[in-house]
Amino acid sequence: GWRQLGTPGEARITATVERLRAMSWPELAGAVAEAWKRDGYQVLAIDEPGADFEVVKAGRRGVIAARRWKAARLGIEPLRELQAACERREVRDCWCLVTGEVSEPARKFAGQHRIVLVEGVEVARRMGQGSQALRWLRGG
Repeated sequence: GWRQLGTPGEARITATVERLRAMSWPELAGAVAEAWKRDGYQVLAIDEPGADFEVVKAGRRGVIAARRWKAARLGIEPLRELQAACERREVRDCWCLVTGEVSEPARKFAGQHRIVLVEGVEVARRMGQGSQALRWLRGG
C-alpha cells in the first residue's frame, strides 16, 4: 500500500506520456533538465552522439539520452549510441527517456549495460511532479 501511495495511476501515466510526446525538443530538454535538477543533480546539456545531458550528483556522473522520446518503438541502436557516449565520457550511470514501446533486444541490451530505461511510471513520477515549468504536464 505504501509503495502505491505515491505512484501515479494508469490514467495519469498515459496523460503525462502523451503530453511529453506533444512537446517540442526545446520544451522537452528544459523539462528533462528541470526534473533531474529537482532530484538534486547538476545538469549540463551536451552535444554528444547518443547523449543529450550530463548530470552530476554527489560526485557521480551520468548521461541522459532523451532526443528520441517520440519514437513509437525504441530499438537497440540508440542504446548502443548511449553506451558509447557513456564509455567516451567514462561514466557509469546512463538513462534513456522512453515514451514508446521498447523492443526486447533493446531491453536486454539496456539490462546488460546498466542503462536505465525511464518509462511508464518512472516518466510520470520524474517528469510530472513539482515545478512550475512542468505544471502543464499535469494538465494544470
